[in-house]
Amino acid sequence: MPSFVIIILVISLFSFFLLRSYIGAPSKQGCILFELVFLGGLNEEKYNIYHISFDKYA
Repeated sequence: MPSFVIIILVISLFSFFLLRSYIGAPSKQGCILFELVFLGGLNEEKYNIYHISFDKYA
């Protein structure tokens, strides 16, 4: 069911942005939360990439 997958993605993105604004990302905590919830664990290389991209768009 593609529509079901799309709904899940929209909800998870929305909740991510809510949590991000609540924590005050691009702080490290926001990036770690993003890693834990959506990528299922901390990978140092990935963490550095996401941290840089969050800093760029902040």
